[in-house]
Amino acid sequence: MKPHAVRISLQFVNKKSFPLFCMSVLYILIIIPKLATEKMNSSSTMTLDAAMDFTMLAGKYEGITVGELVTSSVGYGYLQYLSTLDELTLDKETLDAVNMSLKFIKSPGWSLQEALPYVLPYGKHKGEALVELCNTWEGRDYLEYMVRQEKPSEVREACKAVLDGTEPMEMSLKHALACRMPYGHYQGQSLEDIQRSYAGRKYLEWAKTTCRSSEMKCALKRIFKTIDEEKDMLVPTAEDEKDRLRYGRYKGKCLKELSKSKGGREWMKAMIKAQRTKGQEEKEFLYWLSRD
Repeated sequence: MKPHAVRISLQFVNKKSFPLFCMSVLYILIIIPKLATEKMNSSSTMTLDAAMDFTMLAGKYEGITVGELVTSSVGYGYLQYLSTLDELTLDKETLDAVNMSLKFIKSPGWSLQEALPYVLPYGKHKGEALVELCNTWEGRDYLEYMVRQEKPSEVREACKAVLDGTEPMEMSLKHALACRMPYGHYQGQSLEDIQRSYAGRKYLEWAKTTCRSSEMKCALKRIFKTIDEEKDMLVPTAEDEKDRLRYGRYKGKCLKELSKSKGGREWMKAMIKAQRTKGQEEKEFLYWLSRD
């Protein structure tokens, strides 16, 4: 169709009928071809035996049967990758054989011994083995990113097997406190500074359940373990403006200041007895009440 003909036809589309016109075009260009493809795939007559005996016609596994590929974790991952392609990229017979095998055969799974020497074929760490990446914090973060972002493939399964089969490195308390928050309200501040206020502790409790960084997860776990086991360590200063009470008769005062007055101490005891304070806040109330 010539450009001027398109302009003429669009003149007959007014504002009211324009949404209907767009929906019609969408239906013609996307939905109808998709339905035709699904119908073609559902009409496949290939049996499971025929699929397992099918020999790959091209690619890095050319000449190898689908039955051989599904028995290994690497081969199964390759078939998963092929299943994401369309008929414009892969011939219909190969696609039918791949889909039929994946439909009835479960993945053999990756063992840790298979996954550790696996070399990444692309990406930021192309050419590096997973055994090297899992021993650094930055490397473990990258493996977690690959597991979240990748479609089902041998790369994703190998990264997942390494993360599940290996433990993060031991982290000292000094290292944990020196870590800096990479995002949010406290971005750029060290965890040691953040945990000194009640508001900061609350923020770290929230970050512990939402952060994706392996290093940050381990640092927060180490800090809260120290807080729970050694109650006299890492005590908030309660002198920060962000640590002042946000409710009650003494709203605006910090706990250290409140604990120095008789009325303030009685109010703190009453709040604990009435179970108005919970978790970290209750621990801080008890701490300041224990000080003379």
